[in-house]
Amino acid sequence: MQINTVWAQRLQANFGVTATMITHDFCWSMRAGAYILRYEINSANGSFWDGVGHYHSRTPKFKMEYIDRVYQNSLRF
Repeated sequence: MQINTVWAQRLQANFGVTATMITHDFCWSMRAGAYILRYEINSANGSFWDGVGHYHSRTPKFKMEYIDRVYQNSLRF
């Protein structure tokens, strides 16, 4: 999962998870991404789709584009 530097710094400060761990270990990458997604869903008062959008951006235009992209990709499965 893609994790930006702001989150990488926060994960290291709060949990000791380094950027190297995230970029070189698939399991740590997925754990970090899952943590961030859950954090964003919680921040969006439990709204799954708002949490997904916030994972990418809180700017409404970019958030909605990302939500649409994730939704469209989910239809393939």
